[in-house]
Amino acid sequence: MVTNDLTSPDFNFAFKQPPLSEIDYSQLYPSKSIRMPLVSLFADLSGYTKFIDEAVSKGSIQDAVRALFVIRQEFQNVAEADFGGRKVRFIGDCIHALVAEGSGKSTDEAKSVATATQCAAGFHASFDLCKSMLEGIESLELAVGLELGPTPISRIGIRGERSVRVASSKATSESEKMQRECNGGGVKIGPDALRVAPKGLIDVLGDQGYARDIDYDDVSASILATPTELSQPLYARAHVPAEPSQPRAHLAKK
Repeated sequence: MVTNDLTSPDFNFAFKQPPLSEIDYSQLYPSKSIRMPLVSLFADLSGYTKFIDEAVSKGSIQDAVRALFVIRQEFQNVAEADFGGRKVRFIGDCIHALVAEGSGKSTDEAKSVATATQCAAGFHASFDLCKSMLEGIESLELAVGLELGPTPISRIGIRGERSVRVASSKATSESEKMQRECNGGGVKIGPDALRVAPKGLIDVLGDQGYARDIDYDDVSASILATPTELSQPLYARAHVPAEPSQPRAHLAKK
C-alpha cells in the first residue's frame, strides 16, 4: 500500500475551485496544502468576558455556555451553507472563516469581497435573530473584520480529530485587526478588499470600509445595483430565500 510521506521536503500548493465549503481538511497536510486568493473573516462577540462574569455571579453559566454554542453554530451555518465559505476554527467566542468566488483557475476578487461582505451582514442578521430568541445576551455586540489576499490552508499536528486546521497569511492577520478596530460592533473591511470592492458596497460601508450598523438588505441591494458581472447570482443565491430580510433559518431548526 502506498502512503503519503508527511516528512517529504517537496511541498505542493493547489488552487481550490470555489465554493470553499467543499474543502476536506482530512486531505490536507503541510506538504499538500491549498494556497489561493480569498477573503478571511473574523467575527467576534464584543462584551463576552463581562457577560460570562455576570453569568457566573448569577449562577447561570450553563445558559451562557449554551448560548455561545448556539451562536457559534449559527455563524458556521451562515458561512458554509449560505455563502459557500468554510470555517477554519472557533477561537473562544470568535469564528474564523474563509470565502471565495471564482472559477476553477482563478479567484474573482471583486465577487469574493462582495460575497464576504454579504456574509458579514448575514452574521449580523443571524446574531439579531439569536438575540430575539435567546435570553440574557442583549448586552453582546458583534464585530466582523475581513480582508482579501493569498492565503494557504492546511492541517498540522497529529492526524485525525486532534489535528489543527490552519489558514495564516497577511490577509488573515489583517482581518483580525479589522475586527478589533470595529469599536465594539459593526463590519470593517481591510485596504486590499476595499480596493476592489464594488462601488455599491462603498456606498454602504463608506470610504473607510466601516459601518457600525449594517443591514443585510442594504448590502444585498448594493451588490445587485452594481452594474457589473456582480449582478449575476453569487453562491449565496442558491441558499438565501427570496426575501433578503429573512436569510437565516438555522436557529429555528434547533
